Amino acid sequence: MCCPMVLCPERLKPVLAQKCDLLNTQVAYYQNQLWVVEDKTELTPSRLDYLDGQYTLVVLNRVTIHPDVTPDSLAERFVKIHAFDNVTCTQEQMGVIQARLDINKGSVTTPKPKADKQKVDTERDLYERIGSVGTLKL
Repeated sequence: MCCPMVLCPERLKPVLAQKCDLLNTQVAYYQNQLWVVEDKTELTPSRLDYLDGQYTLVVLNRVTIHPDVTPDSLAERFVKIHAFDNVTCTQEQMGVIQARLDINKGSVTTPKPKADKQKVDTERDLYERIGSVGTLKL
């Protein structure tokens, strides 16, 4: 897969500036370790627990953060986030995500509340709501 950007360690920024036209080349700099999400992913507490160190997260496909993930664990694991697609998180998690956004070409949203399933009307349900209905002769 070819990315429409260059992913480069931040420490190489001066060298890359000499070699590339940074006005015409999209560059995403990362710190520490790099984690590129190319498939729809859900970040769960156990997944974050098994990560060692700090990461720069590059979101190329939809990421959903499980509600049980604490904002503190997000702050501890991610130093930068480059969002090129949607990140879905709770209101509490959103503050950490927005504080670490370096590139935001996607969106950071909270899940929409699920609407109650509307009851399908059957003749019986309709009868119970209306009550007894007489007949009319014309």
